[in-house]
Amino acid sequence: MRTLLLACIFVSIQIPISLHAQKQIDYTFANIPPELIKNANAVVRLQEAKIDIHSFKDMTVNKKRIVTVLNKYGDQHTRTVQDYDSYLKILSLEANVYDKDGKFVKKFKQKDFLDQSDSDGYSIYTDDRYYYIRYTPPSYPYTMVFETEYQTSTTAFIESWYPISNIFVSTQESDYQLSFDTPQAHRIREMNFEHFPVKNLSVGDKYHYRMENITAVKPETHSPDFVEIIPSFRLALDQFYLKGVEGRGNNWKDFGKWMYDDLLAGSDDLSEATKAKIKEMVKGKSSLEAAKTIHDYVQQNTRYISVQIGVGGWKPMKASEVDRLGYGDCKALTNYTHTLLEAAGVASYYSIVYAGSDSKKDIPEDFAAIQGNHAILAIPSIEKEGEITWIDCTSQSLPFGFTGDFTDGRDVLIVKPDGGEIVRTKSYLNEENYQKTVAECAITPEGAMNAKVHIETKGIQYNQRYGLSMQSEKELEEHYKAYWSYIPNLQIVNKELTNDREGVVFKEDLQISTTNFGNFVNGKLLFCPNGFNQITNVPDRYRKRTMPLKIERGYLDEDEFTLKLPEGYEVESLPQDIKMESKFGIYEATFVKSENGIISYRRKQFLKEGTYPKEDYEAYRAFVKDIARNDNAKVVLGKIN
Repeated sequence: MRTLLLACIFVSIQIPISLHAQKQIDYTFANIPPELIKNANAVVRLQEAKIDIHSFKDMTVNKKRIVTVLNKYGDQHTRTVQDYDSYLKILSLEANVYDKDGKFVKKFKQKDFLDQSDSDGYSIYTDDRYYYIRYTPPSYPYTMVFETEYQTSTTAFIESWYPISNIFVSTQESDYQLSFDTPQAHRIREMNFEHFPVKNLSVGDKYHYRMENITAVKPETHSPDFVEIIPSFRLALDQFYLKGVEGRGNNWKDFGKWMYDDLLAGSDDLSEATKAKIKEMVKGKSSLEAAKTIHDYVQQNTRYISVQIGVGGWKPMKASEVDRLGYGDCKALTNYTHTLLEAAGVASYYSIVYAGSDSKKDIPEDFAAIQGNHAILAIPSIEKEGEITWIDCTSQSLPFGFTGDFTDGRDVLIVKPDGGEIVRTKSYLNEENYQKTVAECAITPEGAMNAKVHIETKGIQYNQRYGLSMQSEKELEEHYKAYWSYIPNLQIVNKELTNDREGVVFKEDLQISTTNFGNFVNGKLLFCPNGFNQITNVPDRYRKRTMPLKIERGYLDEDEFTLKLPEGYEVESLPQDIKMESKFGIYEATFVKSENGIISYRRKQFLKEGTYPKEDYEAYRAFVKDIARNDNAKVVLGKIN
């Protein structure tokens, strides 16, 4: 099956795109209800899936998807792709194109589809392939009808139902059916049905769901992840087949036991020479110190390359192979690090996670099945019960014990010899995501400014900035000009970047200059004392907010700027001190004028993590708008008579 890699692909969790049903569909664009065209790049006229499970290792799937594409942004939603491998046989595959008036334009038979290896650019071995078509329409709108039928022995992945395909996509009808030829023990998971007009037509173990006339969803700023709010249905077998390997487990303990016994056991082999080398490396060190030494050794001596053959998409390479070759994917590198730690007498556990920086996704505690897209390592503390150090063995840059926003704050599966367990990874919240900016500025009589700026970041703010140390001079120049976009004619005179991996702190020391820091208005010199950490973007306004407000992690910024006034000028007007508090956070700013021509500016901005009702969004927007307005407050200088 085709898989889409993040750091590495461990499993393939796919949104279904489609059933062969003999329904008469009017392909004419003019007959689409107007409410389905509003805010849509594409309209799914019909999405059908019919799954017949014959046994725990035999399944037939029929899918049909009819999509009217309204513009170039809707092309991607035709989803004219069919994965295959040695365990999946395509029985039929075709696509037909119609113009806006419903007239036939073009037919694609299976022989017309392009056949390509599912290589991700990092894989050196993969047996996953896919058929797809490349179609360039002469005009919009047009309608694509895509139909496929296949038979597979891999029942570890059963087509799920997501009646809402994506943002900016409406759906006229979505229909999903699943049945068993013979009874099979299984589990189901229905999500968010209560919020949508889902028709449940199921009878016993014959599952049948339908939704109709679903208008397009527009994304909203600071809202929950799309898949958290849309309806979905998923089914998993207690006994299943995974590319030649029988699987089992109806709860995480049993499922984890199967994973350990059938996928992980036997992969932890090492030569005696390597074991001896590791023992010598960690001699006299504590468990945590030994773990850090081994983590750094893996970072320095391995690189990421994927291997995806057969069950290899889920079973790691042997540790001895990684040791010999010096490469592996996330599964292999995690297992390799685990094996090295084992040689050093340090306990650790292979763990499975949904990784991703844009959103946090949990492995659900109440639904055991093959899930996740990445492997990381859990190292339990021997000093503090329940405390775990997490490491991402794929990353060649993250410090020991810091996983950043790729795997933080989500439920993951830890695989132990006696079974699986759902545990939450380290969360980086609120004050932990810290930035301190200190600046010494000197303003000239012409309104120019020279400054020394020091920035320190921790937590997720460290995660967002430590990569600067690996960028080119040109990239750094572009970064700082974008970061301080409100400073005209910015010049970076000098810079020194320090990545403190031990303390997990990133430090930036810069000398900058600008010719237009201040503006002259009627003989007065005006400038903004907050020169280096302004909020400039105010969240979008919505006439009718529909989704909850979600602040993902929160953060704390503290700023201390001193500004030396130009000779011959004095302060005529200084912004008032301000302190604002709300359920979303705190904002403080103070201005102190000294006798020696120095203005001291202090600022604190704290944004609190949390999920709030949609009714709170306008208050949140007003809070940020007030911060932006105060960040841009001006000092007025006049000439000394």
